[in-house]
Amino acid sequence: MKEFIKKHEKIFKVLAILAVFAAISLISAVILYFCGFLYFNEAGDLSVNEELFIAFKDTWYGYVIVLIANIAVTSLLSFIPAISMAFIILIKTLYTDPWVAFGISFAGVLITSFMLYALGRFGGYALGKKVLGEEDCEKASELLNNKGLIFFPVMMMLPIFPDDALTMVAGTLKMSLRWFVPSIVIGRGIGVTAIVFGLSMFDFATFEWWHWVIFISACALGIAILFFCANKLNNFLSKNNGKAEDDEDEDEEIEYNDENATVILSEDRYPDGANSPTRHIEYTCPCGKGKIIDERVVGFGDYYAYLECKRCEKKYEVVTGQGYIWELKEKETVKTK
Repeated sequence: MKEFIKKHEKIFKVLAILAVFAAISLISAVILYFCGFLYFNEAGDLSVNEELFIAFKDTWYGYVIVLIANIAVTSLLSFIPAISMAFIILIKTLYTDPWVAFGISFAGVLITSFMLYALGRFGGYALGKKVLGEEDCEKASELLNNKGLIFFPVMMMLPIFPDDALTMVAGTLKMSLRWFVPSIVIGRGIGVTAIVFGLSMFDFATFEWWHWVIFISACALGIAILFFCANKLNNFLSKNNGKAEDDEDEDEEIEYNDENATVILSEDRYPDGANSPTRHIEYTCPCGKGKIIDERVVGFGDYYAYLECKRCEKKYEVVTGQGYIWELKEKETVKTK
């Protein structure tokens, strides 16, 4: 039973949240009925008191209630793609004034983003896995680790992704606030503006089927172009960053051997029940991200030395000699025009 629940964890999570929302909706409906917002008409159907509702939603406390509902819904359903966009469209439907809709929507996404970021930062990766699911959390972490510099602000511009979930993962990864804050303010600002004011430019009630085809195709093409440019920019920055690191390495002339290398592990091992121990020594490699392995069979003079670092393997090779002697030398490269 436990394995079945764990296998379908996301489905059970959605069902649990929907059950909570159903209970909240029922309680809210009862409260609205006794407050006069809902009533039963002569036909016995449940109806909305439109005059009272319109008068209420345009008050300051009406704005606050809609804002709180926005924060609550998008936070609890942060793992569902486009939930933020759906609520922004709902707010746009409630308020004909686009500036009011923009203010409530923008305030809601900002508060939700910073709240989820704080939960991720102080709750840690374990909390992120419980809220978002282990698989989604790992995918988001991999994306932000590899392409977060460019793709994070881009995804904040497009609420069709689980952008609220990404803000929580950004917190678990302790993304710098100097990058997180402008990405959220600018990216989310552009996204909310595009939805609120962009939708106001079209009269969807008059759309024919071919209007929808053109509209959806144009949106898809725009998103594809945006991600294509973002990917090119990310590759360009990554390439330049790697080139700069390689240039720094070239400026340093390293004389690297077993005498001046830094030992990070030294122990005796007995492989396959051998009586003579093998002295296993690990040294730091030049870039500091890998290691050089030195294994010596005590009493026999046999030893092996090799490099375990993909970056250093491109530039260096371990040269062995007689006795327990090895040296790290630069590979000879042939430059081509």
